[in-house]
Amino acid sequence: MSPMRAPLLFHLSRFPAFWWIRQGVNSLKFRLAVRSYLGKRLLATQFDDARSLLSIGATTLYDVLTALLAAGVLQLIDPYTRSWLEPWVTVPPNTSDYVTFLAAVSSIGGVFIGLYYAATASVASAIYARVPNDVRGLLAQERYGNVYMRWLSFLTSLCLILIAFHLHGLRPPAFATPLITLASGIGIFAFVKLGQRAFNLFDPTALSSHLFEHTSEQINNVVAGNARWDHPSFQRHAHQQASNALSTLETLTELIAKEQHLNGAPLASFVSNVTAFLVSYAQRRGEIPTTSQWFEQVYVHRDWYRTDVMDLSIAIQSGTAIMPKLAGHSFWVEDRLYNILRNAISASLHAGHLEHVINQLGLVDQYIQFLAKRGYGEQAFGVLQQLSAPVLDWLVSEQAVLSAAQRLHRIAIVQLLAGMGVSIALGLRQYFDKLRRPDLEQRLSQVHWLRPASIYRTKLDDACIETLEWLAPRLAFEARVEGQPISPLWYCVELTLRPIAQRFVKNVDVLTKGIPSWFTQTQGMVANAHQGWLAASVLSRQWEYWHKLEHQSTLWHDRWEELSADRRMSGLEWAVHDHAQAEQAIVAGKDTLLRSMAAHQLLVGRLDRPTAFPDYAGQFLYTCGESLLSALIQNDAGLVRDTFPSYFQGCLLRFEKLIADRADQSQHEMLIATSTFMDLMDLSGYAYFFGELYADSVLWAVVRERWDTYLSGEHRQAKVHWLFTALNLNEGIFGIGYRAMRRTTWQQRVGQKLLELPRRRASEDDWPAYYDELAHPSDLVRIMGRGAMGLNYDGIDVFVALYLRAYADPDKRDVGWRRRDLRSDIARERNRRHTNPGGTPGDAS
Repeated sequence: MSPMRAPLLFHLSRFPAFWWIRQGVNSLKFRLAVRSYLGKRLLATQFDDARSLLSIGATTLYDVLTALLAAGVLQLIDPYTRSWLEPWVTVPPNTSDYVTFLAAVSSIGGVFIGLYYAATASVASAIYARVPNDVRGLLAQERYGNVYMRWLSFLTSLCLILIAFHLHGLRPPAFATPLITLASGIGIFAFVKLGQRAFNLFDPTALSSHLFEHTSEQINNVVAGNARWDHPSFQRHAHQQASNALSTLETLTELIAKEQHLNGAPLASFVSNVTAFLVSYAQRRGEIPTTSQWFEQVYVHRDWYRTDVMDLSIAIQSGTAIMPKLAGHSFWVEDRLYNILRNAISASLHAGHLEHVINQLGLVDQYIQFLAKRGYGEQAFGVLQQLSAPVLDWLVSEQAVLSAAQRLHRIAIVQLLAGMGVSIALGLRQYFDKLRRPDLEQRLSQVHWLRPASIYRTKLDDACIETLEWLAPRLAFEARVEGQPISPLWYCVELTLRPIAQRFVKNVDVLTKGIPSWFTQTQGMVANAHQGWLAASVLSRQWEYWHKLEHQSTLWHDRWEELSADRRMSGLEWAVHDHAQAEQAIVAGKDTLLRSMAAHQLLVGRLDRPTAFPDYAGQFLYTCGESLLSALIQNDAGLVRDTFPSYFQGCLLRFEKLIADRADQSQHEMLIATSTFMDLMDLSGYAYFFGELYADSVLWAVVRERWDTYLSGEHRQAKVHWLFTALNLNEGIFGIGYRAMRRTTWQQRVGQKLLELPRRRASEDDWPAYYDELAHPSDLVRIMGRGAMGLNYDGIDVFVALYLRAYADPDKRDVGWRRRDLRSDIARERNRRHTNPGGTPGDAS
């Protein structure tokens, strides 16, 4: 303030009017400032609004121009279509009706747009209000709704533009009325379908298809041969987009697990989509370069003693660690989807939807077999291990009393899990069958080395892609310099076969070591939890598994010989496959399993079996009988010693249950029940015979010990009476007895074994002279082997005539003419051997 203004203000301040005037001036200034601020703010807001409007216009410019272009095309083609439409359409239509029709269509479009977004808002508020943004974004990306809204907006805009053209004096196009009628009809009926589909929006899993489609698009971008497939920046972008989609799928799975109403059919459908995508991706992954940035880059730390000298010297001089290298993780997509499958299956288990778990595991089984068919045995086994863990944990956990349906579902689940091992074996068999060296040579000869993408289009084994990538630039250089590759085909073939041979050995190891170990752990896990039926289910599937391996081991030998043949590079490291060791593993695995089955059939045989449950006890007892005969033929005393006692008890137990389960003791039911005794006596007789043949006292001693213990206890005569009753009942019927055909097969197998043994040419002094005798010191063996077409007697004849007869009462020892003949033949043979020493069999000629 200036010195002159201060006295003046001081003088005026004594008057009230001064303050009134001053207050008015300040109020005016304040109001002017407020108006100025509001004006500036209004201008700024209007500017922002105009900029937003321009932005909206820019985003909708394409759609507006499309509608404008469509209206312009209708106007342009009108002169050409008018004469053509005149016979069917009144041209031109009434002007007012034309405008009213277009206005009505545009009004309907506006109403439909409002109704759709009202329905979408209702769904969003009910389901998607509390979910993460990535899941909520699926609703905005719903494909069918977006396409329909664009169609409806286009139709509405087209009608308005045609009205505007008409108001500016343009003649109504003749083709506009039928075209818009058809388009509006499509829009109306599509709205009905879309309205029905809107109910599916309450299920977030229905929106997951967009994520799979988006990920598939990214995969197509990095497949060899497509645009920019070899550009690292495009590969990284595709990886990032796919990773975001997989993250949304993971979040969606967590949401499903928490919502009980989504754990049923929606979750089963979701798992179906996941497995279908996994199969599709496995088919395309071999067409992606192994060095592509599509694969997740992970750090790999190197071994100090395997690091090159340059890197090692830098680390020593700087006192730092060796820097890790980046490497692509080939199965990053699968690993994330496996985790999704694991969580989905666990959610269904804990929700009690066992029927859906069965469907989900069935889909996983198909995927596992598909992997095995492509040679990914290790990966298929890894999927089995990862997805079976939560299922087994749930199965062995303590649970409330289960219903009959739930118990049956549990057995079905275990059968599916154990069946996945069989599926891997079957899939790898198809893979081994296709490993043909001529086929590889033909495919390699078709590779165009100057085109990098061609090595991925030849459908070669995925194992050799990395080798082909190493070969491609070198052979391309030769082709540019020499006009064609000069490296011989055999050189390329041998280099390519090297990784295939390595995969071959790994797959065989999975079959002979990995999966059998998993079977053993699984069976032990459920057995320790006192789940007898579940353990039996695992054993049943494991027997099928070993049976499959036994029949394909010859294929392994043939394919390995073919892959390893004609090797010319001596310094090339090659995988080692010990076929004898693989066969020994199969034999040892079967023997171990037979011992477990023999013991377990007693456990499940004592349980009450509902008719809906598989007859595991019967299966194991039947299998043990077949295996016991094989063990006798092969002189496997250890297997006989370990399994016959359980088989003996199992036959008795099965007889008791067959008798107790039937109130009507008809002849047919008695034949079925006593067939167990017939089988037991038949095998026991063969044990007696093979003990003579191999001079092995263990074979018969083990069997005799069990019979002696049984027949020396209480009710001895009643037991003997039952055995003879079984004999008379089965041999006294008119026709073929129950299981008699199977025992005839046993007799043929034993006869075939005798035909392989050395024989002595009969002389004129021998009796009977027309037989070539077995060169064996046992009278029984020589008599049994005299049949030209097989055995003269079967195991039952030997057992009854030479063992059981001694336990019968003296007045009841008539065992039939066949057994009498057997005893008479043995007596005559013994007498002939003593009276005619020269006729005693010697060494085979």
